[in-house]
Amino acid sequence: MSKSIEKQANPKLTGYLSELNNLLISTEVEAISHAPATPRHPVVFVAGVPRSGVTLVMQWLAASGLFSYPSNLIARFYKAPYLGARIQRMLTDPELAVRGEVPLPGTTSDDFFISELGQTRGLFAPNSFYSFWDHIFGITQKNEFAIGKDKTIDVAYLRSELAAFESVLDRPLAFHAVKLYRRLNYLKHILPNVIILYVTRKPLYNMQSLYEARLKQSGKATAWFSWKIPEYNDLSGLSPYKQVAGQFHYMRSEMERQLADIPLAHYIPIEYETFCKSPERTWTELNKSFNHFGFTLHRDYTGPRQFVVHNRKRLDKVVLQRLAAAYFALSGKKISL
Repeated sequence: MSKSIEKQANPKLTGYLSELNNLLISTEVEAISHAPATPRHPVVFVAGVPRSGVTLVMQWLAASGLFSYPSNLIARFYKAPYLGARIQRMLTDPELAVRGEVPLPGTTSDDFFISELGQTRGLFAPNSFYSFWDHIFGITQKNEFAIGKDKTIDVAYLRSELAAFESVLDRPLAFHAVKLYRRLNYLKHILPNVIILYVTRKPLYNMQSLYEARLKQSGKATAWFSWKIPEYNDLSGLSPYKQVAGQFHYMRSEMERQLADIPLAHYIPIEYETFCKSPERTWTELNKSFNHFGFTLHRDYTGPRQFVVHNRKRLDKVVLQRLAAAYFALSGKKISL
């Protein structure tokens, strides 16, 4: 098997970024103190179970050129995203260029829509921005599940941080929100003009992709993929099939529980398979949501006409049967193989 992604982590980079961000945060706080109190445009969050298509939807939004979003470059300034956004604009805005000294990013190449386990390619491709949200919510492995802690975060600081980020290009913000799946209601509460794009994928193929992600990340089906959910301790001693089915079921159920309490104007359900066949349909729905809040995206759809649907059975039939059986035991829903 090829070298696992997990073993390719770069602790030297992690330490360097931690030091850099700790140096910048006081300047960031001073800079955003002059920002508006809250974002002017609606803020878009793309939510879903890992491996459901959230990254693809984020790449699609980013490629439109109509959104501000945390790129891989900006994400390195996770405690100072406003400064990061200013630096990125300095490097990429044609109005700030001098005789082509800095090559500008392109979002139309095939590479822009490539990702590996959620990690996109290139400095200007969208990033999941986990370190920023961990910083905002004070998340560590110990308090990962302490949702009550949200009530004590500095809401005014978060609003100003997002407003400052938005102001750099004066475009609506879009965020990858997989890790925020238990905070959707809270985000709606503190940011009234939220639009949530909720991405779902057919259970069998979503679970197959989660199972494959374990193998790609660590080389072992028994190794947990992604961060640990609250049910992790109950699932950790079970078979990989039950763990994967549990991760999928509990995350999806929690998001649907939260979305049930959010007005329909604030979220758009997206089926991965339908989105890939006709992204323009989602664009139409997104425009409707923006119109509801008194905004428009100011452009007819000019993006890709379709994407490849990566739904085919790649795992051994026995593995798929065990995943389907584990999912049925939890949800009572049968999957046809």
